[in-house]
Order: sequence, then structure tokens, then C-alpha cells
Amino acid sequence: MVKKLIAVLTAGVVALSLAACGSSKTADKTAASYGVITGTSASSAVSDLLLGVQSFADQQSVTVKTYKAEKSSLSAYVKALKKAANADSTFVIADGTDLEVPVYEAAKAETGADFVLFDGVTRKEEGGDDAIPDNVVCVHFNEEDVGYIAGYAAVSAGYRKIGYMTQESKDSENEYFTGFVQGCERAAMENGLSSKGVMISIIFEESDLLTPLRMTDANNLYADGDTLIVTDGENLSKAIESSASLAGTYVADIGFDRTGSSDSVLFASVTDRNQGAVAVLGSLTTNGFKGGSVINVGAAQGAVSLSTDYARMGSFSQDALNTIISSMAAGSITLDYAKDAQQLTSKGKNTGLNSVSEGNAQVSVEVVSPVTPDPEAETDLAADSSAESAADSSDEETVSSGTSGTAKGNAASESSSGTDSTGSEIAAQEVTPSAR
Repeated sequence: MVKKLIAVLTAGVVALSLAACGSSKTADKTAASYGVITGTSASSAVSDLLLGVQSFADQQSVTVKTYKAEKSSLSAYVKALKKAANADSTFVIADGTDLEVPVYEAAKAETGADFVLFDGVTRKEEGGDDAIPDNVVCVHFNEEDVGYIAGYAAVSAGYRKIGYMTQESKDSENEYFTGFVQGCERAAMENGLSSKGVMISIIFEESDLLTPLRMTDANNLYADGDTLIVTDGENLSKAIESSASLAGTYVADIGFDRTGSSDSVLFASVTDRNQGAVAVLGSLTTNGFKGGSVINVGAAQGAVSLSTDYARMGSFSQDALNTIISSMAAGSITLDYAKDAQQLTSKGKNTGLNSVSEGNAQVSVEVVSPVTPDPEAETDLAADSSAESAADSSDEETVSSGTSGTAKGNAASESSSGTDSTGSEIAAQEVTPSAR
């Protein structure tokens, strides 16, 4: 199995500002503990966040205490949150959209405690409007930044005809693709490509099920000349990996990382929740707790990471990636946020993005219809399916063609991390994220 290089990107040299509204509190609490609420089952997302909380706590000589909900219910989560608040935790920390209503209720009941909700925005009721109490800070990860890095990396590595497989009507998927198109455009401009020098064929799938139909869609894209398929669905990636292996090319991941599972995965651009937690807690501790606010965290805070083997990325290097991250952190590169992926295609209306406008845009986006679903055949494949087995079973080395982004090759392994952005104040984006 080819070893992977994981570049964790930080931007500690940039002065950052905290997005806040509502009341402001100082961070001179005497209690030296963080209370983290966990659910009934473990997840990699929560584990990564907990690692960041623990890392920052170790730096501050603060104890981390976890409070596990007895079951996945509103009352159980509220009970765990109140328990952490009554233990005089410096911050009561929760994660995910499932905690949006529980954190709201607990915060209204425990007004003397400060709550931090990652990856969600509090609301009074499920499906209701955002409602953020004065003792709550919500943290939104800028998934457009993750998509931007992926698009920039793909085009910089030499890809000019790119497939993209996603799911319809998903907020995070819309954000990933919004950033992806803009990242492709930036790289196309830097490489001096002509109008429509990069072509993206996007398929909006009905689901992220691992089915033979998804492999057929991938086969069709590769057969049509796409030399890389990018996806924001983990099961979609598993299906594409099998097709990529047969085609002698690659798939790239956005929002999750399967680089360690298959040699067919060229790179993965993901949210670095570990570093995101460090940056958020550093800002709250150094600059004060400003309740009733949403903090947007992304590349500027080192909360984006790229996992890849740079020897397979053509002229695209870690230095090139660090340069684009620094530009994003400094504000010399700005993104449009919260667009609908359907509106970013050539069939969309009033996109507001130069990267998909008419005229001299270097990037062209076209919609490709998926294979017509067959209800009798649309069944989720088993975990040990042929798609998974074909993608994960081979450790054999293959010979590189010597050209960028078309054939698999071997590479050496390296690892690197950037500087720590602990305590940096966190930048607000222009657009407050929409409700999840």
C-alpha cells in the first residue's frame, strides 16, 4: 500500500478576528475543566474534535471531562449537558446537528454556564429557525474552503477534464462544490488556461448508497474522457475506486479521507476538526467568550488538511498548497459562500460566481444525467462487496507513465505540519452559514 503524506495546514502568522454578536463575557473562569458531551456511539468526527479539545487543554493545564448521554434522545442529551454545566466546566462542549435543540434547552436552563456547539446552530425546535442564547457560541466549519483546496489541487496537478459525483439537496455538498469550482478557476487562471480550459461533468445522485449504478456512472464518466472523478460521498468513493482502478486513474475525496484504504484515491481534502477545536478554544480563552454568535472556521485557522502522496500530484507541491492557504488566510483570496450546487452549473441561473459565468471563464460545468435507477437493483452493497474488495485488496506496485494525473505510480512518504494558531482570534466570513 502506498504510504500517504498528510499535510496539516495552519496559518499562525495572520491576524484574525472573531465573528460575534450578542453579549460578551471574559474568559477568566476559575474552574479548570472542559466538559465534552458524547453520544451513545463513537464517531471519527467526534473523536477528532475531542483530540483537539484535549490538545488545547493540555497546553492550558485544563482537565477534560466527558459526559455520555444515556441514549440518543433530547432529554438524555439535555441531562448530560446540565450535568457538565453544574460541574462548573469552563466550557460545555457539544458537537453536531443532533445537539442543536438540546444545547438550546440546556443553555436556557443553565444561564451561568458557557456552551460551545461545534458543527451546528442552536434552535428552539427541530427544523426551526436559528436561535442562539447569549451563553452559546456556535462553530461552523467552512466546507467551501475544503472544496476550494480540492479544486485547486486537482487542476494544479494537471487535470483538465474532471468528473464530480455528489448528492442532491445537501447543505454540506452544496458548500463543497461551491468551493471546488472556485478553486478550479483559481488554478486555471494561474496556469493560463483558455476559456473553458477546465471541464467539470457533475452527476447529482439520489443517494450515497454503494450500488452497482454508482459504479456504472463512474465508468461512463471515465469512458467519456474524465481523468479524475471527485466526490463528497464516502460510499460513492468506494464505488468509484473500483472503476478508477480499472481505468488506470484516480478518484479524489472531499470531506472524508480514504487515502489509506485504496491506492485509487489520489487525495482527500477534509476539515481538520482537531486543529479547528484548538483554534476555537484558543480564541475564546484569549479574546473572550462572545455569546449569541456563530464563528466560521476554515483554512485561515488551519482547519483544513490535505492527505496525499505528492509524488503523484505532478507539479503541485506542499509549498504550493501552503502558499494558497496563506493567501486565503491573509484575505487576498476570497470565496463566495453558501451557493446551491445546482446553481453553479451551466444550466443554473444567476450564479453570482465568476468561475461559472458566461464569456471567458476557464471552468465549464455541465450536468450529466445519472443512470436511470432500477428499483429492483437499487440495493446497498455489502461491506465486503466486489467494489470494496477491488478497491482495497491490492498492494501491488504499478508503473507510472511519467505524466501528471493519468497513471498510478509509487512515491516516498513524508509528513509535515504547520505552525500552531492557538489563541488567534477567529475570522468571520461574509455570510453567516445557513441553518443545517
